[in-house]
Amino acid sequence: MKVGNKTSETRVKQSRDRLLKVGNKTSETRVKQSRDRLLKVGNKTSETRVKQSRDRLLKVGNKTSETRVKQSRDRLLKVGNKTSATRVKQSRDRLLKVGNKTSATRVKQSRDRLLKVGNKTSATRVKQSRDRLLKVGNKTSATRVKQSRDRLLKVGNKTSATRVKQSRDRLLKVGNKTSATRVKQSRDRLLKVGNKTSETRVKRPLYLIN
Repeated sequence: MKVGNKTSETRVKQSRDRLLKVGNKTSETRVKQSRDRLLKVGNKTSETRVKQSRDRLLKVGNKTSETRVKQSRDRLLKVGNKTSATRVKQSRDRLLKVGNKTSATRVKQSRDRLLKVGNKTSATRVKQSRDRLLKVGNKTSATRVKQSRDRLLKVGNKTSATRVKQSRDRLLKVGNKTSATRVKQSRDRLLKVGNKTSETRVKRPLYLIN
């Protein structure tokens, strides 16, 4: 649905599994959406109150108005607001990308998420729970990463100290040449190591030897 009414009051109620694009600049827009939708709002002057349920993708480009966004789980949030106060609470099963450089960003994440953080100067404290893929490209800040089971970890940091603890049922590929690599693996894993100078010790079960 595309609505181009500039002066009238627009009340739109949509159910799930829809794509909504609203281009109303002056009127008051009240939009209630249910789950499984993609919402794109380009209203710059009016007050926008948006409540979304789970399983949605939210892109908000409002620079001057006050944006209050509450999201539930299973969503992808991209926020490009530089001046307004952004308070974002997310629950589990989400992908968060935050590009705000000046405002205070408080982000709490729960399990089952993919976090990509490209902030080089600020202090980055990241706590992750199980079932996640973590890619960290921060070279100067202190990186403390704790991972639990059932994950795929790829670390390309050459200068920082990398301490990796993995549990069972994982595939580990490590291409770090200079840092000290301490890897502990448990059972049921596939390990591929491309280090040519290190010592490789392989222990086989007795039934394979006989």
